[in-house]
Amino acid sequence: MSPASANGGPVAPGTKVMSLRLPEELAAEIEAIARVEKVSVSEAIRAGVYRYIAFRRADKDFQQRLRKQMEEDLAVIERLAE
Repeated sequence: MSPASANGGPVAPGTKVMSLRLPEELAAEIEAIARVEKVSVSEAIRAGVYRYIAFRRADKDFQQRLRKQMEEDLAVIERLAE
């Protein structure tokens, strides 16, 4: 049985369903933006997530922290594999 989306329809392959808690004011704002742009709330949120990821990728400080975290994670994985 394939997973269902929030509206009960099937979930597209390669898609992960996630829940999100927002303050009411922020939820109302994203809903209004979605209506004006004539897209779903999910699509409006996806657009924001894509922009946030691009912003982080371009941030040199974030990239340094990411590499440090990757090294720490690798050390733990290697210990677990022993």
